[in-house]
Amino acid sequence: MSSYLYYDAHFLKIEIFPQEKYALLTWNGRLTVECLEAGLTEVIKLFQQEGIFNIIGDNRLIKVPLRIEEQYMREVFSPTMVKEGLQKMAVIVEENVFAKLIIRKVIEDKIKVPVKYFNDVEKAKEWIIGDE
Repeated sequence: MSSYLYYDAHFLKIEIFPQEKYALLTWNGRLTVECLEAGLTEVIKLFQQEGIFNIIGDNRLIKVPLRIEEQYMREVFSPTMVKEGLQKMAVIVEENVFAKLIIRKVIEDKIKVPVKYFNDVEKAKEWIIGDE
C-alpha cells in the first residue's frame, strides 16, 4: 500500500492511498471554524483533482469541539462533503464516550452515505477498501 502526503498543516494531515482509492485525514488539536474551512477546501480539492471519494477520518487527536465548531461541522462541513461527492467514510474515534457522541451527532445528522466507526486504523482501512 503506497501512499503520499497530499496536505500537511498543524490541524490536518491528508495522506492519499491512490491504488486503494481512499484518503486518510488525521485531525489534530482544537479545530476552529477557520481550520475546518481550510480542511473542507482541501477535501473538495481531493475529490475534484484526485478523484478520491472514500475517506477515513482519524479524530482521536482532536479536542472536543465548541458549540460553534460543532454547528459548522453539522451545517456546513458534513453536507458539503456529501454534495461534493463523498461515497464512503470510516471514522476513527477515541474510546471517550462524550467525544464519540459529538462526532456521531455531527456525522449522522447530515451524511447519508455508508459510515462506520472504528477504534483502529487497520480495521477502518479494511472496511474502506472492501466491498461492503
